Formats: sequence, structure tokens, C-alpha cells
Amino acid sequence: MEWRRLGVGSWGCLVLAASVALGEQCQITMPRPGYAFYSGEPIQMGVVVTGPRQRVSYTVTDDRGLMLRMGEVNVGLGRPVELGMRGTLPTGWYVLRLVGCNVQAEEAFCVIPRPWEEPGDYGLFGLHPDDWSPESLLAAAQIGVRHIRHGIFWPNAEPNRGQWDEAYIQRGYEWAQRSGQQMLVLLGHTPPFVAQRAENCHSWIEQAWFTWQPREPDEFASYARKVMAFAADKRVMWPPAEIVPRGEAVQPESLPWVWGWEMWNEVDLIYYFGDWNRYCELLHLTYGISREHTPETPVLYGGSTGNWPAMCRLMSGPGQYTYDYNTFHPDHEITRRLSLWYSGAPQVPYCVGLPRETIHTEAYATAVEQGEDLSAYRETPGELLRLYLTLKAWREVGYYRSGCLGAWIDNGQLPCRGMSLLVRRGDGLHPTPLYPAFAAARWLVSNATLVGPVKLATDVTAYAFLKGGRTMLAAWTDDAAEVTLELEPGAYRVDPMGRRFHLGDRARYRWRLGREPLVVVGAKPSAYLGPALRQEYALFAGTYHGVSPWPACGVWYTGKLEQDVAACAGPEAASRMLTAVRKAARALAQGQGATEVLVAQSTCGEVMARIVRRCEDVGETDHQAANTLWRLARVSEWLGEVADAAAVAPTGGVEPAGFAETWQRLRQVQATVAGGGGGGTRSFADKLLARARRDLTSSAQPTGLGRLMAARQKIELGGRWAAVEPAFELRVVPLVDFLTAQLMLKAVLLEPGQTHTLRLWVHNLHNDTVRGSLTVGFPELWEPREVTVAFTAPPGSPSAPVDLSFEVPGLPLPWVRRATPTLDGDLLVELPSALRDISEVVVSGTVHQGATMPTVRYFVHVGQAVSDSAP
Repeated sequence: MEWRRLGVGSWGCLVLAASVALGEQCQITMPRPGYAFYSGEPIQMGVVVTGPRQRVSYTVTDDRGLMLRMGEVNVGLGRPVELGMRGTLPTGWYVLRLVGCNVQAEEAFCVIPRPWEEPGDYGLFGLHPDDWSPESLLAAAQIGVRHIRHGIFWPNAEPNRGQWDEAYIQRGYEWAQRSGQQMLVLLGHTPPFVAQRAENCHSWIEQAWFTWQPREPDEFASYARKVMAFAADKRVMWPPAEIVPRGEAVQPESLPWVWGWEMWNEVDLIYYFGDWNRYCELLHLTYGISREHTPETPVLYGGSTGNWPAMCRLMSGPGQYTYDYNTFHPDHEITRRLSLWYSGAPQVPYCVGLPRETIHTEAYATAVEQGEDLSAYRETPGELLRLYLTLKAWREVGYYRSGCLGAWIDNGQLPCRGMSLLVRRGDGLHPTPLYPAFAAARWLVSNATLVGPVKLATDVTAYAFLKGGRTMLAAWTDDAAEVTLELEPGAYRVDPMGRRFHLGDRARYRWRLGREPLVVVGAKPSAYLGPALRQEYALFAGTYHGVSPWPACGVWYTGKLEQDVAACAGPEAASRMLTAVRKAARALAQGQGATEVLVAQSTCGEVMARIVRRCEDVGETDHQAANTLWRLARVSEWLGEVADAAAVAPTGGVEPAGFAETWQRLRQVQATVAGGGGGGTRSFADKLLARARRDLTSSAQPTGLGRLMAARQKIELGGRWAAVEPAFELRVVPLVDFLTAQLMLKAVLLEPGQTHTLRLWVHNLHNDTVRGSLTVGFPELWEPREVTVAFTAPPGSPSAPVDLSFEVPGLPLPWVRRATPTLDGDLLVELPSALRDISEVVVSGTVHQGATMPTVRYFVHVGQAVSDSAP
């Protein structure tokens, strides 16, 4: 008798095993992908055994090796037999073993929560899969994955010039219709017929035309318009009918198919090797086209590595206005990666007045540091839970677990197999312990509300949440520590599989803490809620981004919130906020509910209003006021969430009429802002109003008074801010080609002593003809210094291009050699000593209807390229 076994990570997930010597086979089938049953369902599966009839025994053990079921069943003659077990099983991962005279077989299955139960913020539970089969997407939907990252790439959408593959464009929607999942659609890549190769390409980049820049940005606009126009009216229904058990009534929710547009993958690293100026133009085009076809769908900047120079150059033109979220691709230990990220790249948008939130769109983060080799990492259910608790505690907006290295479905060939949730074998998808652990984490975390961190012991990380009106405490340590928790009657512990262990009526609970999180629901509110609220506000007020700072934090663009509040709203404003939060903390500790928390939230709104009033008094906005207002909006949202979670009534007392009135007010203010004098877009006001819309739509839970107050504050203040914020014309996009420059990797190089040609035009995204003028300013010593040209652009089309000549001087001598830094490393050049090796060509413009176009700084490198081997 021979056994076949497939190792999955360190768990040794056993697969079908049968008697090969007698030619007999055993097949075990279950009703769903992932061999999953929902909590409370009877466990019934099919067994088919070839060979003679015989009686076999079976056992069911869980992930701890505990035997939970045993029995016997008659099998044989190739006839299907239903194996049904008495009762139900708690959520978890199980192994069924069959043993008989000529049969020995094992198969894993799992029990998971219903994915539409415990509704809340599903943003953390996204997925970037590598397997797009229908059963893969349904398996993801079963564990509560509501957001999928999906690419609709230009070379696939338009394989030949003017020839569109409509089926390819529609495919993602057809998938989503069946699985009910919204998609974060990834745009970008260049087809070969417009790909422009950099002169210093090397290694794989020489053949990777999809990473080169598009020579014709207007053609990129056609591609973006094609995809976005298709998406404009497409919706999906959650939950999909295919995952709902027969006979069970669930009211589906209609949602937009596209949740967001991500502009190019890892553009600041290895998937774009064109001129960075061109990427900024493409992002601008994407944003404008999105606002036409999908106006409420956010656009994400595809830079993902924390590349400061790339972010700085993006912010030096319309890039500071033309996207909604930063993206980040973390790997390894999550707390360290978050600390590094917030001490770096997000600062740059703050310095120009348009701060943004971050979404992890392709993530390989773990709970513990494992060195540089992710392929050797073996994630445990406890580490998975710790990862998602950390993300929730840091108030992250979104997190897409990546599958492109094998961290979704293990097919036996990809690296990172130790992070896989499923194993693909010939007969379907089989669960690893991480599959039900993911479902359990979603059930536990998605509708938990962060109150804040608490101090339990040295080197222990602990957070207090509110879940279902009760205090939930989560704690862990990288070493070991003894902790004692204070409890209220009826408390229970939840393990990484979602199993409950009731703690009776004991007043205290002692636990030997380690890496795996201890989660207890029913901790004593008076012991933890007050300190947690105070400590979380201390992070908001006393750090630069409201998060735990990394020791080597290099923040210098912004001040700590309490400092900036004092500067923008007066010295007493910060103390008023602190006093209000302390009163709210005392009220929570005394079990007095949400009233004082709402008062603190109202105080936060008053401070925000003072900042706006100051801008109204001087008739202009500034960057410090904007980023301070943005961070206070975070504080208000957090206080509102805590107030709603602590309220006795589930809805916090909100009547449907109040909710509808807020929606109506939002639409009125949006219309007023959009129709403001002179036309154009008031970007920061727009982003505040978009944030208010998320307050009203981002949770499946009923909107409470706190969430409603957060929305109303941003609606009213966004409307007032718009009255003094400069408006920019963002739907007329200036485009530049440096025709005589050398295209280098992520840069253009202009040789000194030459007359060069610049081609200039605009792409009009309006539905009417647009006329205006563009002014080009050249650096000092170049000739001419400034040129102005007129343009006329038909509806939805480019204007006629204008070619301008300019001279980069070759004198005075001597020429010097410099290593000029590009976004792809240093470039060795020679140039006159009086010239700058990095210069700026500045393009500004106006539309005759009155709106001003944002100033664009085109970064160009100056010099004659020198080989490293040159004498």
C-alpha cells in the first residue's frame, strides 16, 4: 500500500491517498471550492471507492490534532456514498481520515463564517490573485474578499493599432458579475506599436517593450477612455447567489464594479522605464478621463516603493492634484514597514497641501521578520491574525494580499508557498489552515472599531477595540510575557480559527503571551477604554502622521499635529481638544456611553472650522492649513466611529431622514464647488467631499451619529474651503515631447551646444471646444527664455502640435563631468560648468473661459552621456 502526500508550508496538509497495489481509488468530494462548509451547516461529503464493498472507519481531527468525530461507513463498487456527520463543527481546519481493509485516504476541509455576516469595513481583506478561474474567485468570495485587484492592460486591450479586444476588456466584469466582487483595476503598460525605447536600456529591459514609455500620449488617452466608458454603468451584486446556500434569504447589495483605478504597477521601480515627465502626463490624462466617466471612483498613483525623488517630481505639477490615494507594496514585518513608510514618502504630498491616505495594493507583509527570502517563510494562522489586527490598529484604508508569487493558491511551482491559502490539485482547490484563518480574521476584525493602544506589560503590543458593544482586547509579544486581563461576565477568548472559548464569570484572566495574538471579547471597559482613547489621541496629536514613529523618522515637511493646530487655530485650540478627549476617556471608562465622545468630535469640528475661518479672513489657503485640516478629519472620523460603537442603540439614534438630508447636502455642496466662478477644479475641497462620501458609504453597518457628524463637518468645511481655494483647469492636459533629446531610463537628456526642438500641445477632455494659450519658460542661459503660443482643441481631442526651437548653450568652457541622479540611478555626463545638470522647463497656461492650468515643471537632464569606461 502506497501513500501520496503533499506538504503545504509547515502544516503537512494531506491529500487523497489510496491503495495503489490493488488498483483501487478513493475520491472525496465536498460542495464548495476550498472544501468549505459554513458555520452551523451539517458536514456532508461524498465518497467514491472502487473495488469490493467494505466498511471503513473515519476520523476527523482539527489543526491541533484533536479528534472531534469518528464513525464508520460502507463504501465500494465505485458507487457514490454520502458521508454525513452528527451535529456541526466550529470554524476551523480539519482532516478527514478513511481507513479500511484496502483503503487509506486523507483530505482537508474547513468550516468558515458566512461572508456576509459581521459586516464592516472590508477594505483590509482584498486580494491580488494569480488564479482567475471562476472557482478561485468564488473561493475568495466565500471567505469575505470583497475587493480584487485586476489588470486591464493596454497591450492586451489594443493588440494592434486601432484593433480593440472587446472580450478582453469585458472579461474582468464577467468574472466580477459571478463572484460579486468590486475590482481595483490596474491600468498601464505600453503596446509595441507606440513603445519608445530608452537609449541606455540594459538586460531584460531591452526587450520589455511594455515597460517603455508610449510615444503617443493621446493614444493612451484613447485606451483609458475605452476602458472607463465601458466601466461607467457596470455594477455587481454582493453577495453573489453562487455562494449563498440554497433556501437561505440574503438581501444583495448593488455596488459599482470598479472600486478604483490604479495608474501603472510599481511605476517608480521596475515596470516603467520611460521619461518620468511622460508618466505624470499619463496620470493627469487618467484622472481627467475618470472624472468624466466614473466621477466617484478614486484614482491611485502607481508608485509603490517609497521613492522620494519620484514623488517629489510628481508633486511638481498637476500630479499634486490628479490622484486620490498613494499606493505602497510592503513586504516582511508589517509594523516596521508601516513605520518606515510613514516616516518617508507620504510627507511629500503634505508639503504641497494635498495629503492623501495610503492603500497597500500588492502586499507580502508578515507578522514577523524572516530576512529577505519570502520563499522560506511559513505563515501561521496566528501570524495572519496578527497582521490584520495590526493593519486595523493603524487605521489602514486598504490592503490587497498578493498572490502573484504564490501567496493565494499553491500550484506547486511558485515561490512563497508558505503563504498560500489554497492548494490546487487536479480535482479542485483544497484549503490550507490559512484559508479558514483568513475568513475568521475577516469575521473578527472587519466590524471591530479601534479605540486605541493599551499598556499591559513591557514589550507587549496591545489594542482595545469595540465589537458588538463590548470591549475586545488583542495583545501579543515577540518574546514571552505573563499578562492578566480584567473581565466582565460572559467574556470569551477567540483563537485564530475563530473558535470561542468561554471564560465564565471570572473577573481576571491570566495568559502566557507569545507571538500569536490573545484576543478576548468582554474585557472590562473601565480598565481599558479610557486609557486606549487617551493613548490613541496622543499618537494623533504628538506624532507627525498619527502613528507610532520609526526611531530613524526623517519627517521634516510637517509638524506634529498639536504644533500645527496651535499655529493654524490658535494656542488654546490644541488644549481644548486635549481636554475634550480626556473628558470623553473618563466617560467611556465610567460606562457612560458615547455622549462625551461626540462632544470631543464636535470640538474637533470647531477647531477645523477655525482653520478654515483663518483662511477665509486672509482670502487664501496654505499647505499647513490643508494638511492640518486633513489630519483633524482623521481624528474626527475616529472619534465618530468610537461614539457609534459605544452607543447603546445600534444606529446611534440616526433617523433615515437625517441620513438622506446629509446626502442631499453633500450633492448640493458638490454642485456648488464644481460650478464655482471661473470653472476649474478645487482639488482639496473635492477630496474633503469625497472623504465625506466615504463616511456615508464605506461601512455596511448602519451609519451612526458619529459617522454622520464626520461627514457633515467635511461637507460644510469643504464648501467653505472651496470659496478661497484656487481652481485649476485639470481637464485640459498640456503635453510635451523633447524631440531632439535622448530618451534615457526614466529621464530625458539634452546635449549642450545644440539647438533643440520641443513639441507642445494639449489634450482636451471637455465635451466642448477649448481655446487658450501656453507659455514655456526655459532655464537661465538658455535661449529664448520664454515663448507663448495659442491653442484650439476640439471636444475630447488633442490640439494641433506646435514645434518650438530653443538652444542649450555649449559655453563657457571648461566642461566638467558629473554623475547626475535620475530615478533609475546616476547618469554620467559632461557639460559646461555653468549649467545645471538637472534643469526645469516650465509650462503654464490659461483657458480663454477663465480657468488657469496648473504649472508643470518638466525635469530635464543636461549633458553629453559618457560611458563608464570612457577615459
